[in-house]
Amino acid sequence: MRGTGLEFEALALEFGSTSLKQFASYDRESSSWKTSLTSGRAGSKSSSVTWSRSGIARGGCAFELPQLTPLTSVTGGSVSRPLKTPTSNLGSNGGARPPAERRAGGHGPNLDDEACYLLPYSEAIREGREPEPAVGDLTSPAHWWGEYLPAIRQWEVVTGRAAPPPTEAGRKGGPRVTVEWVEWLMGLPLGYVTAIPGLTRGQQLQILGNGVVPQQASAAFAALLNLGV
Repeated sequence: MRGTGLEFEALALEFGSTSLKQFASYDRESSSWKTSLTSGRAGSKSSSVTWSRSGIARGGCAFELPQLTPLTSVTGGSVSRPLKTPTSNLGSNGGARPPAERRAGGHGPNLDDEACYLLPYSEAIREGREPEPAVGDLTSPAHWWGEYLPAIRQWEVVTGRAAPPPTEAGRKGGPRVTVEWVEWLMGLPLGYVTAIPGLTRGQQLQILGNGVVPQQASAAFAALLNLGV
């Protein structure tokens, strides 16, 4: 897990935390993980380990990592339609098409299709109107999202910032997905990819579509550690 640990440390640098706290070590004699309880006079003694929710294992030692993002619960509340996952070909597979038309051709709609044809925000662009402007730093206008609003609101809580406008007018005037929104959907800080100089829109979308959501990576590592992997 050495490479994994380095990647996690890089993420921690970006998300405001760099500390690694050792909380357990592997005992070869008992073939089990033990936590060390240090005492000034008695030295250290071992006991069964209670696994942290997030961390990494390296060289026979387990290190606790602080949570990179707020923990959220999806119990109760409004049921939201899920958004499609960003893919690397968003900027190279042609323009958005109505989801029904895409399905008729034997393919499922992608994120660009749904953003451009199912979001009220994009309806204004298709009709040549100016969409409702953003008004706050923590939440976006509810009228932008339609049935996707509960999912958007939950992700705004997790990321700590309002969702950017999902689409913009393309070369031919119709809507197309914005790179800033895809960056936000991937759980990344503003400008993490979009502020890199010299990248085209297509290259930015390809990078984002090939990336990993840090919040999901954190949850995956926590689950593996809880299983003792």
